[in-house]
Amino acid sequence: MADRGAERFSTSISLRVNDASLPQSATDTPVRLDNAQGSHPSGSPADTAGVYRLGAQTYAVNRPWPEDMPDQITDEKLHLLLPEASISSMQSAEEAPSLVQEAWKLFLFFVLACLLMEALLCLPGQTAKRPSPTTRP
Repeated sequence: MADRGAERFSTSISLRVNDASLPQSATDTPVRLDNAQGSHPSGSPADTAGVYRLGAQTYAVNRPWPEDMPDQITDEKLHLLLPEASISSMQSAEEAPSLVQEAWKLFLFFVLACLLMEALLCLPGQTAKRPSPTTRP
């Protein structure tokens, strides 16, 4: 909401790929200003994100936001897609903890104890005060 409100005060133009309001010109062709190497060597603003100049107007073309949001799959959908596969996930609460999971917990506690013991052994010890050298007259 803040980005959309700030757009009307901004002098730069930020558009989306395949946006209907992309600048068009019958005489000029858009020139790509950034050095990004995309999968499309043509660098058309209709299908490639980047920074372009068309005449005197400079504008940025970005990918749509949904492309950056990763899709997540639930255990139920996964079992529907792969009914014959034996799948275990971190979020799965169906199964009781296995011996491997219990062994990992013990291993992690052991490693933590070793690291704490190493930290204690690395502490500097107390040094005895040395008598200051006396000068002989």
